[in-house]
Amino acid sequence: MTPLVPSTCLGFIILVALCFRIIFTSEYKFTYTLCLILLVLHLHKLVQFSDALQSSNEKLQSMFYFESCWYAKSREVQRLTLQVLRRCQKSEHYSFYAGFVTFNRPLLLSLVKKTYSFMNYLIFVNRH
Repeated sequence: MTPLVPSTCLGFIILVALCFRIIFTSEYKFTYTLCLILLVLHLHKLVQFSDALQSSNEKLQSMFYFESCWYAKSREVQRLTLQVLRRCQKSEHYSFYAGFVTFNRPLLLSLVKKTYSFMNYLIFVNRH
């Protein structure tokens, strides 16, 4: 796990905690709740698009390799097909900070788990 993934998780947890604090103390509870829900849905959509991009990349690679009969074509077509195949071997998930933070399902799951644990901790601390 890269160093920025825990910091991203911590940043997300702090943002959610701040949103909950604002929600419970503000007169605009509905607005802030809606913003929090939209934030989580936006993160989910980023992960969904990232996974769709990666699966499309894998389908393109298998189509070029298995269905195009590229090895029976001219030398120029073989060279161009190999360039496409090399390009398809790179991961195409959305990433930020030069690839340190990659939006994929494990990151989303980790964010949700850590946020859930942190919120339960805050609820427990406030009760006692």
